[in-house]
Amino acid sequence: MEKIEKCLKHEGGQVLVLAALLMTVLIGIAALAVDIGMVAVTKSKLQNDADAAALAGAMEISSGKTKAEEAAKLYAKANDSKLEDSNIKTKADTGARTIEVVCTKKVSYTFAKVLGFSNTEVSAIAVAELPAVQWTGDALPFINITFDYLNTDPMAWTNAGKGLKGTVTDFYTRNSGTDNAYFELEYADGLTIKEGFSNGESGLDGSKLSDGLDYVLTDEDKNIKKVYIFSLSSKVIQSGEFTVNNRKKTIPLNKLNQLKNNDVIDPYQFVLIECLLIDYKDSNKHDIELKYLGKTYDLGNNDPSNPLPDYPTDYVRPGGGSTRLIK
Repeated sequence: MEKIEKCLKHEGGQVLVLAALLMTVLIGIAALAVDIGMVAVTKSKLQNDADAAALAGAMEISSGKTKAEEAAKLYAKANDSKLEDSNIKTKADTGARTIEVVCTKKVSYTFAKVLGFSNTEVSAIAVAELPAVQWTGDALPFINITFDYLNTDPMAWTNAGKGLKGTVTDFYTRNSGTDNAYFELEYADGLTIKEGFSNGESGLDGSKLSDGLDYVLTDEDKNIKKVYIFSLSSKVIQSGEFTVNNRKKTIPLNKLNQLKNNDVIDPYQFVLIECLLIDYKDSNKHDIELKYLGKTYDLGNNDPSNPLPDYPTDYVRPGGGSTRLIK
């Protein structure tokens, strides 16, 4: 009987030992849960940062690879001051109009250190794109009349004389007064033009143009920004003459003084050419230096074997369209 009582007396100690062991395990599990939860929260926040950075970068994809990647990094660091350039990897593809952003961050453990784990690295990846939209007339409101863009000199124009550049009169300034401003020209029924000096001395409506030119062409855009302008086709320029529809008159290129304000050039005589903004020589930005980039679009295509208009296939409207995450 005494032996049984002794055994019963020792049971209480066994329960305490077992409880202590279980408590240690439970505390360890709880501690790990806290660390795991902290990692999960950090990864979720990091994913939001990567998503936002990718979307911001995609908005600048039409301005070039460098600007897109810079915008993405800037946005990521603005959302999380602890992120540095070394923690942000970007890869922009201007052809596909996409940008990939990978953000990484180290998370220090609190309780897992007792188990020999000090920290872990979490990462988040996001890919965003700026979908291309249909080109509908985005171009500078000028028309090149005499420069043959297929010439060996790739410069569209500098400070040339009368007749080189006319002003297209039928245009709208979209997103006026913003960094996303652009000109949209009415061209389907022909371009109505005013003759003018390239330096803006004659025939240019400065009040109508300045609203957009101040934003469309900036110092930051030089040698970076791609723009479109209308031009007489190389074939027409080489022929030495063109026709104005409203007067049914043929005008020799060496007698441009015969050109009158509000003359109309039909779509079969002009093309759209893609250029790089090099510089502008005057404060009103009318005397513009452009470099032809080798891409020509036959908007009035009347070739029986290929009757459809030729539009820019990689066009992205300035500031237009909505960026979207694709990964």
